[in-house]
Amino acid sequence: YLKSNTYYGQRDIEYLFDQGRKQMYGANLAKAYGADFVMCVDGDDLVRKEIVQFIQSNKSANTTGWYVNKGYFYIIGEDIMMRQPASMNMLNGSTYIINTNLIPTFVTDSMFLKSCDFFANHPYLQMRINHIYGLELKPLPFYATVVQITAQNWWKDTSNIKGINLKQKIKFLLRRVYFTKSIKVKFGIFDLDKQ
Repeated sequence: YLKSNTYYGQRDIEYLFDQGRKQMYGANLAKAYGADFVMCVDGDDLVRKEIVQFIQSNKSANTTGWYVNKGYFYIIGEDIMMRQPASMNMLNGSTYIINTNLIPTFVTDSMFLKSCDFFANHPYLQMRINHIYGLELKPLPFYATVVQITAQNWWKDTSNIKGINLKQKIKFLLRRVYFTKSIKVKFGIFDLDKQ
């Protein structure tokens, strides 16, 4: 039985607990093997290939970490993406690159969701690091992630992106981006049928 003081339903709690335990185990393992930074990425998200090079070039100037401020939403099966020009970290969990010194120790036998929600509670991670350590994460200066919209993830369907009301529909039309070869290369998006 999982214990939580949140508004999540039981299915959501079980999912977040499972995901959080895997993330914390992996982050602590990376820390044990001497990694300087860690980024947790969901299986349905993509990251820009220049992220590692950027971190290597800037890690001495920023010992805290970064967050993805700008990203894309990719509608599977369509050749369109929607730009998210700000606050991507509030909408998706694959958006933080954290110094391993800030990763809490993982308590493997805890049955409390709080024990493993360090990454899962992504809208508040930046504020939490500031509150606990007095440190600031910096935004990456480029579009860094792609969230793929599938029936299996939190986004469920394209109406969340394409919009339900007129304001959302206009926002989608203004922010949509058609696939270009350069975007596909930056994020490693390839048609397997054409390989």
